[in-house]
Amino acid sequence: GKVDAIEDLEECSYFEGPCTCVSIFLNVFNVHVNRMPDEATVTKIEYREGEFRNAMDPESRQINESNTLFLDTPHGPMAVRQISGAIARRICCVTEPGKQLTKGEKFGMIKFGSRTELYFAQGAEILVQTGQNVKGGSTDIARMPAR
Repeated sequence: GKVDAIEDLEECSYFEGPCTCVSIFLNVFNVHVNRMPDEATVTKIEYREGEFRNAMDPESRQINESNTLFLDTPHGPMAVRQISGAIARRICCVTEPGKQLTKGEKFGMIKFGSRTELYFAQGAEILVQTGQNVKGGSTDIARMPAR
């Protein structure tokens, strides 16, 4: 996919406290498999029904169907959010709360045109830039401070 936004947020409903959100848009030609950004234990999964607007539209993050994984990592809390798009109308998640996953492990996919958001604690060093193409399981998105 392509990084289309990097935002510092004072608060959001997907992360407790200030955080940085890295948004990645995946078009119909990208691979839509979602991988764990770090070694993590899934603490909670929150599915939200919604619309199926074009995932390129920044408003899609607020109104489209989504699935959020809340994670406990060796570097602190993190959240990964799968967001459907106009063509992608099926979010698949093959993990559950309490499950421990390794960095790069597949946990789901969004079928055919979507958005993925990663939420990091403040202090994370973001290693990507807006407009950069990234690959799941091989592109380092952020470097987390020691816990």
